[in-house]
Amino acid sequence: MNRSDDSTDEQRDHDRMTQLESRLAFLEHTVDVLGGELEAQQNESRALRKALGGLQEQLEGLQRDTGIDDAQNDPPPHY
Repeated sequence: MNRSDDSTDEQRDHDRMTQLESRLAFLEHTVDVLGGELEAQQNESRALRKALGGLQEQLEGLQRDTGIDDAQNDPPPHY
């Protein structure tokens, strides 16, 4: 091998390393963004479950106050 081949190999290795570092930086950024999105979705899910629980309690209270029995909500026996 001559010096020209060594220089070309080194340049190719350097270019490849630069490209890999760039890809790694992009992937790290993507993971950070997705982690933030996941956290936001989890918080929203918790809030929605809490709101749903409150609505269920309100519905049960209204059913008790109006005398609506759960038996009225059961499907007919032929189902």
